[in-house]
Amino acid sequence: MKIELAPDGTVRIGGFNAIQAYRIARKMENDGIAFYENVRGTTRDERIKTAVTVLIDSEKKHRSFFEDALEKSNARSDNGFEEDDIVDYVSSNVFENADKKEARTVLDDARSVVALGAEFEKKAIAFYSALLQHTDDAESQKALRVIINEERQHLETFNRLL
Repeated sequence: MKIELAPDGTVRIGGFNAIQAYRIARKMENDGIAFYENVRGTTRDERIKTAVTVLIDSEKKHRSFFEDALEKSNARSDNGFEEDDIVDYVSSNVFENADKKEARTVLDDARSVVALGAEFEKKAIAFYSALLQHTDDAESQKALRVIINEERQHLETFNRLL
């Protein structure tokens, strides 16, 4: 699978495979949960703590959907084993910062946390929208639309905090 995130926030996917996409989505949700838990444990701003607590719960539900979808896809797969793909070796780059020192500085500033969270949500929306376009299963399409809607609500939460 080849994934490109364009500067305008759109995602281009080539060599698409549902199993790979679900694994990336699961990784993105795990990264989001870890980021929001870090924010919750670091920030002194109660509004942000409250907001990220809600987001953590939501991201856990999203992760559960992708885990279930992955399990179903693996069951339908004719190769009998879980693929060993790029997801295991590289990050989703949605919820990660390259520089830990920079990340700590960002987490110390409430406005920066909110702006960074908003950017993460935009990337998640772009990826899940691209995934939706490449998903044929009606049940998965419906669930992805719900998740995209919830990610948009997360973005609105951050925008209200800015």
